[in-house]
Amino acid sequence: MKKIIVLIAFISICTMAFADGGYNHNNRLQKRTIIDSITNLILQLDFDSFRGKPIDSFLVKLPQNYSAINMYGAGVKGPFRLIIEYPNNNYIFVYVKRPICCVSNPKARPSQWSLSEFKMEKADDITLYDGVACLKGCHPDTEYN
Repeated sequence: MKKIIVLIAFISICTMAFADGGYNHNNRLQKRTIIDSITNLILQLDFDSFRGKPIDSFLVKLPQNYSAINMYGAGVKGPFRLIIEYPNNNYIFVYVKRPICCVSNPKARPSQWSLSEFKMEKADDITLYDGVACLKGCHPDTEYN
């Protein structure tokens, strides 16, 4: 009788562990599907069609579940840029060569700029990175800082 109780307990524990592992696997699979769908939505956009247009016209076409959006100043060789970060480690870089909104006070830091004004700037270039490599809009001959 004790052997049967031990066997039933063992089977119950194994069944619960397997069921939990299946749940975690399905949960991970669901998260992966969401991540892939975000990337696919972004990849479907024609980045070149937004060149010379206000950044805001590009932003309204993007999935709105980004985790951060930040502005950065020009490097020695590069333009101003807006970086949109998604939870799946995708980063979209929107470059502006000659910003109008931010030159009124050239000593102001990017943290002092108005995002709503910066969105009206015209996009010069747009690239998508997955945290490691460029996925779209890649220009290996262009050097940005």
